Amino acid sequence: MNFAASSQKDLWFSHPLIGDCSFDAFVRHERNPLFVGKGLWEWPVNGFLFIDPVSGHWYIYVSLYAKGYVPIGSITLLRSTDCGQTWEDIGPIFDGKGLAEPYHTEGDALGATDASVVYDGEIYHLVYGWGSLISDRGGFAYAWAKRPEGPFMRHPHPIKNEATDPLVHGIYKRTYATTLFRRSTDWLVLAMMSTPSNQGGSWALVALTAERPEGPYGKQQFLLYPQSKTYLPAPLEFYPAFAHDGYVYAPATSVGSNRTYQAIFKAKLEDAHLEEAWTLLQEGSNWHSVPLESERYGIWGQTFSGQVVDRERLWAMYPAKNSLNRGTINLASRPWPQTWEDRFVLSANNNVAASFIRKGYTTFRLAAKLTAQPSFSLLWGWTAPVGAVEMPYWAQSHPHERMFTSCVRLQVSEAGYEVQQVGANGAVKVLAGCSREDAIDPELRQREHSEHPEQHHPEQQAEAFAPQEAFDIRIIQEMEKCIVSINGVQWELDIAAMPGRIGLAAAAGTILSSDHFAVEGDEVEHWIDLLPTEGLAGPAQCPSKWIMEEADYYRHGFGYLSTNRKGFVEETASVVKWNFRGTAFKVWMPAVKYGRIRAELDGNRIGEFIVQLDGRQETRVVLAQDGLEACNHALTLTLIEGKMVCDSFSYRL
Repeated sequence: MNFAASSQKDLWFSHPLIGDCSFDAFVRHERNPLFVGKGLWEWPVNGFLFIDPVSGHWYIYVSLYAKGYVPIGSITLLRSTDCGQTWEDIGPIFDGKGLAEPYHTEGDALGATDASVVYDGEIYHLVYGWGSLISDRGGFAYAWAKRPEGPFMRHPHPIKNEATDPLVHGIYKRTYATTLFRRSTDWLVLAMMSTPSNQGGSWALVALTAERPEGPYGKQQFLLYPQSKTYLPAPLEFYPAFAHDGYVYAPATSVGSNRTYQAIFKAKLEDAHLEEAWTLLQEGSNWHSVPLESERYGIWGQTFSGQVVDRERLWAMYPAKNSLNRGTINLASRPWPQTWEDRFVLSANNNVAASFIRKGYTTFRLAAKLTAQPSFSLLWGWTAPVGAVEMPYWAQSHPHERMFTSCVRLQVSEAGYEVQQVGANGAVKVLAGCSREDAIDPELRQREHSEHPEQHHPEQQAEAFAPQEAFDIRIIQEMEKCIVSINGVQWELDIAAMPGRIGLAAAAGTILSSDHFAVEGDEVEHWIDLLPTEGLAGPAQCPSKWIMEEADYYRHGFGYLSTNRKGFVEETASVVKWNFRGTAFKVWMPAVKYGRIRAELDGNRIGEFIVQLDGRQETRVVLAQDGLEACNHALTLTLIEGKMVCDSFSYRL
């Protein structure tokens, strides 16, 4: 079976913080980048694509930010009069000045960003984000104009102001990043909500409706949010959305160190204010990176801003960052409805990225043709746990180093090729190897060491992409031996077959693609272990609400114990949520504290269970279920009394 065929795209593991083998068909515009940050405004990393139904001209409303998003600036405009072929920079057209006196004080500076535009009744209606140097003052507001270029006349009072808005669900306060839609009898705003001052950690898509575009708008209706009891990849940001043929589409981007993972959600426009109207249309395979200087850091700041043209092609504005850490504005397009390429791309712009086939194999034959920078691994017999590292607000997270243990791997680097056996403790034993010139180094056969894929901190300037090369890899894993070859170099090794999965890991700065990844072999039952960080990231729990412990009684050497401390603002419930796609699951917990816990699967209550102290601390299965439909599920555990331990979660593929 060729797992590089688009028909197999859903058999690859996809995760916002870990990686995504994307089969998307986006093609870059030949004149990219259309705009590059400069001066104080180094980060033009948000924007909105608008096609004027009157003139037919295309516009991109670009949000100007300083590096690190502070301070926020103004909105500048790009215009194309030839359907996106060439672009001119109109310059800044809208800033934060003009709101009524109560919303800013002397010495304060207001900014305006994150616009979206709708034409209706010979008026161009604009909603935009406003913010202040005073961190809790900001939200979104309304303006209007007779032309897409303005001048825009702003309403003196914003629609939402965090300083006076109540806390919602004990977590959410800032409403921002809005997209405006005209419906048959009212106006709809899709917006994001986050924690106070938009510190992050938890992001939600909400809806607000009004009879008039300027409002007043009703309360936020929560649509997609990590605290829901149903499957939702996290963490994701949602701005902006787009509409076509009576439906609204909400792309969502990872906020991990690599942001290439994208998901697309869909609802009927007239029902889009209702949580139950939304479905996950496509998870992963929506975006891939290319090794261009203008997008060295990959897509950045938001998801793509889409418009369907002539019912046959989706055009997307997307922000990125170049190697100088400056924002760029770019354009790409793909067929509509969505089609996929018979190839995948694993993008690791800023940190290691990984993915694997959702199947287990013991013996197999593999033939793969890869194109990549020489900095990746092909892994098999892979049984390591899966999960990302803890980050204070989950943003910038990346695969945990424990993911790259318990496997055999072919390691490709600038220095050469190595076949390595990696133990559960991360110790690496090199079984064979050679330099890039195919000269075998005998010392490699004896050397033992410990290493993990290179990690990178994306706020620093990045080196340019290294040149890509072609790699022809073949592996024959039999019960007692393994034949490995790469670009004509071959080893026959005494490696006993071990049941596990087959996958790829790309080091930081690597864009790996393949149009041939064939695997033949008998499939075996395989269980995935999730690290404890997955249980906290799933419901966007504040890590500081939990005590991280390292102890032998945890399944993978560490876990989390609930506390009585407040987390994100007034968050008080201790919740663990496991998102997974499988047919059975097991929840593991050590008996170190008494706890009574409620369990819900896909929003339906399973019941309660109690963890009792019995003198044995080691982890054990406290809840299990079999016979599930082979689809996406979410198991939510809520502490009722006592303490809850977040250890590990296993599910069967």
